[in-house]
Amino acid sequence: ASSALAQNSSTQANMPLRFINKIEIFAGPGLSFLNDNGWSDFIYELSDQRTIYSYHPKTGSIIGLSLIHSIKQRFELQGKFSFEKRRYDEKIMTFDTNGSLYYESLTTQKNDYLVGSLVGSYSLSKSNRFHFFLGGSVCYLKKSITTIIGSGAINTIDGFEKYTFDAVAGITYLKPLNDRLTAFLRLQGNYVLGYSLDLIYGQLDINSISVTLGLQYSQKNLKF
Repeated sequence: ASSALAQNSSTQANMPLRFINKIEIFAGPGLSFLNDNGWSDFIYELSDQRTIYSYHPKTGSIIGLSLIHSIKQRFELQGKFSFEKRRYDEKIMTFDTNGSLYYESLTTQKNDYLVGSLVGSYSLSKSNRFHFFLGGSVCYLKKSITTIIGSGAINTIDGFEKYTFDAVAGITYLKPLNDRLTAFLRLQGNYVLGYSLDLIYGQLDINSISVTLGLQYSQKNLKF
């Protein structure tokens, strides 16, 4: 019996590496940034100096799944599939010729995206605790709603680009729980390559940053 058990353990240790040898699930909050403007509002003032548009970042969310192919002990290719909610507020103020405010509106923009990403991930140490990753993603706009405060909601999906392409970069910290399960914390930034919305006075990019918690399941006894 002990011989059979030892033989079984040896067989598991020498199992060939599967193409998809790790799977992740993750979720967390995300924050949208408008036109590279960081944490502050993005403000656009028309040339007549009487109409001002301001855009304020707002918190959304992300939930997803990753399929991972390990190429080397430190290098992986990750295919990610996620559902992202990107949010921001828009405020419009119009002034008369005397500089007095005579019109003001506040809207909340809610865009839902289905996102597919392909990134390369590399660990700087054999402990594989910190992984840096870089890649790209395709975002498909599934739903877009503008809520005008005091009025109601409008379907604005035709006003935005249906597909956008993002550059993706970030860092992941991993904490092994056992020989198969690993918990992780991930910081990720998405930068739009192109634009999300084409307005009469310019183009608007909805960039984002997210912090997610997740769980990774891996093939036992990975051998490279």
